[in-house]
Amino acid sequence: MKKTRKRILGSLGLVLVVVMTAVAMFLPGPEVSAVDMSSATDVILVRVVGDIPDIQITNIESGSIFITPEQSFGFDYENVSDVTVEIEYTDKDDVTTTYALDAFDANYYPGSKTYNLNLLDDNYGYGRYLIRATGDGYNIESVAEDLVEFQFVPVYGEAGKDKSDGLIYLNLSYDTENEDIATIEINIYDEDGNLVDEISPITVQAPDTRVELPFSENKLATGDYDIEIIAHNEASDELYLPYYTEVHYEAEPEPEPEPPVPVPDTGMMLLGINVSKADSLITSMTVLILAAIFGIVFVARGRKKEN
Repeated sequence: MKKTRKRILGSLGLVLVVVMTAVAMFLPGPEVSAVDMSSATDVILVRVVGDIPDIQITNIESGSIFITPEQSFGFDYENVSDVTVEIEYTDKDDVTTTYALDAFDANYYPGSKTYNLNLLDDNYGYGRYLIRATGDGYNIESVAEDLVEFQFVPVYGEAGKDKSDGLIYLNLSYDTENEDIATIEINIYDEDGNLVDEISPITVQAPDTRVELPFSENKLATGDYDIEIIAHNEASDELYLPYYTEVHYEAEPEPEPEPPVPVPDTGMMLLGINVSKADSLITSMTVLILAAIFGIVFVARGRKKEN
């Protein structure tokens, strides 16, 4: 009986080993498991929240200049309540209007918001903008605020010297698909504020974005010059106030005069007189000598006749 039990247990153990080996063959390998784990990786963004009231406007920098109307900005806030967002718009007539963009109670929780703007809708247009976001802190004295200023203009530009040819060019920035822009007028002023009539005005047809300023061609003096840039529509109306930039122009130095032609040495008799004056002097002396000889001969003949 004992031998029979041992044989049965041995057979069962062998079968168990075979089954475990078969199951292990169908298990995924380490490489497959690694791939599955990487495919399930999540990206987690962590925002560190402080303990004081704070508001930060994002996605837009103060001092920016925009030429397209579609713009967006956002702001982050924390530890504030009663949040307000306003936009101050100043048009070409220097009239400022304030619009309330948003107002809500953050209840001191951290958060973020994003706003999309069309600067050519009924409320806005070309001009200067100021975005103000404020929020109340834990008491009346603690107020968080952030400000951003920018401009929305039809055109602006920067001028400079091209190293390849040494000429002055004005590079214009504007929306070439803006159908309201037909021409761009450019005027140049000297350091005293006088219009340089020799080259002003210069008219650029849309959609050109680069134009030469003919300083050297008109032999302008060295100095700092102001450049006035104005966008016009088809009816020649100004779309907005002129944009001003400046450029320094360095005039080409005048060529040095050629040295005088050396006078040939014609002897002491000429005493340094050049050839043309010497020829005139010799001719005059010759005429005088011939006249004197003729006079002597004439006088001598007259005396012989008298004798």
